[in-house]
Amino acid sequence: MADSKDEELTSTSETDASTAATEPAEEAAAPATESSEPTSTAEPEGNTESKVEAQREVSSEPNPTAQPQQQLQPPSQTATSTKRSDGLARFLSFIAILGLGGAAGAGYYFGQPLWTQYQASQTQQAQNSEALAALQASKDQLSNAVTATVDRKVAEFTQSAEAQRRATEQSVAATRQAVDDSLRRFDSRLEQAELQLARLTSTDRKSWLVQESAFLVRLASQRLLMAKDYQATSALLQQADDLLFEADSAQLDAARRALASDIATLNAIPRIDVTGIHAKLGALIEQAAAMQLIELPSQKAPSVAADASILERIKAGWARALVKISDYIVIRDREEDLLSLMTPQWQQLARQNLRMLLEQAQIALLSGNGELYVSAIDRSVTFAKQFEARDPARIGALINGLETLRAAPVEPALPDLVNSRNALEQVLRIGFGDDSATGGQ
Repeated sequence: MADSKDEELTSTSETDASTAATEPAEEAAAPATESSEPTSTAEPEGNTESKVEAQREVSSEPNPTAQPQQQLQPPSQTATSTKRSDGLARFLSFIAILGLGGAAGAGYYFGQPLWTQYQASQTQQAQNSEALAALQASKDQLSNAVTATVDRKVAEFTQSAEAQRRATEQSVAATRQAVDDSLRRFDSRLEQAELQLARLTSTDRKSWLVQESAFLVRLASQRLLMAKDYQATSALLQQADDLLFEADSAQLDAARRALASDIATLNAIPRIDVTGIHAKLGALIEQAAAMQLIELPSQKAPSVAADASILERIKAGWARALVKISDYIVIRDREEDLLSLMTPQWQQLARQNLRMLLEQAQIALLSGNGELYVSAIDRSVTFAKQFEARDPARIGALINGLETLRAAPVEPALPDLVNSRNALEQVLRIGFGDDSATGGQ
């Protein structure tokens, strides 16, 4: 539609331009005929109508200045001026039409996108309004659904909680009832057990006390036999007697009398100063290590004077050779005493032998073996007397100390605890029952 209008305007403007160009030539060639004959041009019908309208407008406009001139001019000039004004009017009309067409085209060209955009914005706004309305409706519907769901869930939860509370209360009540029943049954059983224990306590506890006392007596016997510790043995026997006293039965009188006898025997044993005797033996061992059993002769090579003769020099050389050879070869006479034949190595062996004998006496002292202790002391004295002539002061003091230690008590007479063990074993073998005749002490 717009293209056809543009083509029509273009053809009209071209026709008007050609008409305006041919008019002056026609006016110059036939000035007389223009006023009487119409111009035969192949103008389109639309251009003719526009020209007629333009002429009407020009003729209808008042021209006060032109009227006097037309009255004064001759007819030929009047016709020429009329044609000129008619062409000018046509040209101006063409320019106006062309401007209007251009303005309309420009308005259409530039206004169409804006109009299209405006229509699209209106459509979008309408769609947004519809979507907003739909969204609001969906929101209201969702809010109503959520509210209804929450109300339903709250009601269901309330009902479930109430049902669970009632079930819990019932379960707690049933559990409490069961616990109360169990406690009543337990109390009844406990009362029965206490009654039974009250009947059996006297006999059972006394039996346990007797068995514990017998165990302590056996332990004391082993302690006395293995370690010779009569003080610990006496303490164990005293504990056994205390247990029998707690049992308080006439059947235990014989066992208690045997325990009292053994305890009195152990308490009568003299106390042995084991630590002091051991320290004295250690001091004697130190003295034995310092004994002097031999005296080494000092052999010196004879010196020769500077003015000695050849014979003296030969004798002096022979004497030095003998001294050197004596370091490697020793000649002894079998009839000489043993002490004169002892070397430094034999002296060290003698000291070690005496030390070994004294240490054996210490071991016998710690183990409570009196026979071994006396034997070790006697052998030490006999061995030391063989070397008393070499170091009389030291070895004499050592012998005197050993004889003093030999008289010290090391292994006193100890009871065997047979009577106490037999008495308790007899009570356990016969059987210990409830004895109404208490107070046998």
